Amino acid sequence: MTSSPAPSRSASSSSLSPDPVLYLDRGSGAYWHAAIALLFAGYATFSLLYCVQPLFPEFTKTFGVSPAQSALSVSVTTATLAVAIFIAGFVSEG
Repeated sequence: MTSSPAPSRSASSSSLSPDPVLYLDRGSGAYWHAAIALLFAGYATFSLLYCVQPLFPEFTKTFGVSPAQSALSVSVTTATLAVAIFIAGFVSEG
C-alpha cells in the first residue's frame, strides 16, 4: 500500500478537509498480519482470563470461601471484560 502526499492547503482556504484515512487493503500482506495479530490477541486474552479456573479448589481452601465465591474471580473479570468491550466498540465507532 502506498500513500500519496497530502495536498497543500492555503491559509485562505475556508473549508479544510481532513487528510484521507488509510485502511488496510483486504487480502494484502499487512491485512493478514493484522488479522493474525488480532486472532492471537483474542486467544491470549481469553486464555489469561480463564487460566485461574484450576485454582478454584485452592482459593476455597486457602481463603475459606465457598466454591461459588471462588468462582467470582472469573465471573467478575468476565463481566468487566464485557463492559469494556462494549465501551471500546462504542468509542471506535465514534
